[in-house]
Amino acid sequence: MIAGTGFNHHPAQQGIWFEYNGWRFKDVYHIKLYSGEVLKFMYPNGNGWHPDMGAPKGQLAGRDIKDNDVMEVMLVPDAEIEAVGSFRFTGAHRVKYNIDLFDDCDMPPVPPAEAYSDKTTTLAGA
Repeated sequence: MIAGTGFNHHPAQQGIWFEYNGWRFKDVYHIKLYSGEVLKFMYPNGNGWHPDMGAPKGQLAGRDIKDNDVMEVMLVPDAEIEAVGSFRFTGAHRVKYNIDLFDDCDMPPVPPAEAYSDKTTTLAGA
């Protein structure tokens, strides 16, 4: 499933949809399936995705979500993580954790804020 040469998003780029190329941080995402369904507060592990704190009860309905089911990913914004009382890192600690964990992988620089300030644009291959 992993395509390309590395990440197509930076850990500071939260709340933005990116085409899923198989590269993901060990962080909380909203994911969009090829069916168009959006699953909230999902955490990647192995070759699948699992509900994290904040995930709506019953959103999986007994299904296993695998990497090849996922079309797009969005890092959950800090404010949403904080709103559900999650123990996950936020802010600068979150970005640093992800960079440190994958420091030997290709990662794009953070584009200027104005390039994605509307938070609705899909920046495939950014």
